[in-house]
Amino acid sequence: MSTICRVYFLSKRMTNYFYYLQIINYWFMKKYFILTACITAFLFSCQSKNPLIFETREVDFINKTSDVVEGDFLELEVMGATSIAVYDTLLMVVTNNPNALLQVYNTKTLEPLAMLCQQGHAKNEFADSYLYKLSDQVFMRNGDVIIVLRGEGGYVLKEINVTASIREGKTVVEGINTKVPYGCQEVYGIDNELTSLFTYNNHNYNLDMEEYNPPTFSVINENGAKEIKIFRSLVDFENPEYTAFWYNNGMSKHPTKNIFVQCVTTMDYIHFLDLDNENYFSIHQVGAMTYADVRIPNVIENKINYVYDYEHFHETIVAEDYLLVFYLNGDYRKQSVKEGNNSAAELLAFDWSGNYLGGVKIDLVAQDFAYDSKNKILYGYRIFDEKIIAYDLSEFVNSFAK
Repeated sequence: MSTICRVYFLSKRMTNYFYYLQIINYWFMKKYFILTACITAFLFSCQSKNPLIFETREVDFINKTSDVVEGDFLELEVMGATSIAVYDTLLMVVTNNPNALLQVYNTKTLEPLAMLCQQGHAKNEFADSYLYKLSDQVFMRNGDVIIVLRGEGGYVLKEINVTASIREGKTVVEGINTKVPYGCQEVYGIDNELTSLFTYNNHNYNLDMEEYNPPTFSVINENGAKEIKIFRSLVDFENPEYTAFWYNNGMSKHPTKNIFVQCVTTMDYIHFLDLDNENYFSIHQVGAMTYADVRIPNVIENKINYVYDYEHFHETIVAEDYLLVFYLNGDYRKQSVKEGNNSAAELLAFDWSGNYLGGVKIDLVAQDFAYDSKNKILYGYRIFDEKIIAYDLSEFVNSFAK
């Protein structure tokens, strides 16, 4: 065969080879495209079914506690107390006593140091006798201890300079904000100031559209309000009136940074919102119910049992490098309730990145808590018998803290 013929047949064979190769490549690309489209559609479908927007990381923290920490009752009873706060040696008790809405004691001697915040209409007074303590918003400014109190229907925030008040023998008020928006379940001062607020609206009912909306966070300052959405939709429901229950959450602020944490009462979620770095994420117990799993019936026959069945996180206490959260849905709590002890709970520790650090069992739980991170003492106030309990957490905290 001549050289020309060989070249011809070789080129013909190569042409057919590339032709078939293109067919095979086209077939694989088509299959790949279809497979990719199916996977994308599946992932989008899963995402759209999940009401939660935040990126969620699975963490395992249930039923891992071991030691039991027992509380000791203090030889101090404060009539009509509603909440407590602590900073170093100052134990601050919020009460409904119109002559002393804020009472200050020494943590070492338990001696009274000041009776502050009378009911009235002056700058350093409150118009009503029911105040809210802004959970964990107690801080140091220029060497003085400041506590932020919320009152007058929840619309007013006042900074009480506790140190100056003790020094001068009268209530000293610094910052005031009288424009807390209606419907804010939680509100905090950003940068530990009252000029900019961070708020959580549990449930918004739109009167114009006659519909319920998912809860939202907002940053409010002189420039207006910036909304931070956490949910793309409400949980699945037949009766929207019951959806608010699933968003009952407490919120706490990092002692010095603009990091807010929200521990969900009804499910095993903790939401983290780092405003300074715009880093928002959630952690969730492995295998536990998610927002996508919730289906709310049209009628709830026994609301008390319904609420009890979904008690998870109770209250959050913060420190510089970690946060402590009371947990009510573990085996220890359930077994204790069966045995008649409704005061037992677990105390779980996490760092500010959402990593589980450890936990202990608590024999007596109070209704409100405050934490002395310097001495690692947790204080709890029991409303029903007006007693204050102290828990020494030094051994537990030292097991994981730097």
